[in-house]
Amino acid sequence: SIYSAFNLRFLDSLVYLKNNIEIKTVQEVNIYCGSYLPDWRKGVDYKNSYSSNAEMGGGVHLDLIHELDYAYWLFGEPKKITSFKKSNSRLNIESIDYSHFVLEYEYFDVNITLNYFRRNPKRSIEIVGDNYTYMTDLLENKIIELSDGNIVFASDQRVVDTYLYQMEYFIRNINIGYGSSFVDSINVLKIALS
Repeated sequence: SIYSAFNLRFLDSLVYLKNNIEIKTVQEVNIYCGSYLPDWRKGVDYKNSYSSNAEMGGGVHLDLIHELDYAYWLFGEPKKITSFKKSNSRLNIESIDYSHFVLEYEYFDVNITLNYFRRNPKRSIEIVGDNYTYMTDLLENKIIELSDGNIVFASDQRVVDTYLYQMEYFIRNINIGYGSSFVDSINVLKIALS
């Protein structure tokens, strides 16, 4: 059995969305993840990290593949994928530092923007539905209904906590298997490389 480790599938706010959003009510989805690569690894020159080197597997579309994965996990396999990738920020690295994806589904699109150069980190998913607009802040693990500002869901769990949840899941299922984990990971990688 093969297991691919996508820890954001264990983030409480995303689990809430997975269990409570009816796909047929969705009209538009906007996912954003941006942070400043030089701040990622304390004491390490970011230009010497694998993230800055495409030949070593670096690039924002691969480092932040988690956003592509949870979109796939929440909404399924898209009918069509369009992507745009570039590297021309002031970071002066040779790997891709900005990417944008449009995942097309039957009745809505998912827009995903990823970058290495945002100084104030932001990680969010906005879901525009028939009668709601949910803004989920993954860093705060909180969902807000934008029309009235009410908190729909909140958790004290942080992204770093998801690694423990994931390890517990891994150990619990080691003898019975992980379902479509391997197939999912191949499909998500195909989206990242599209």
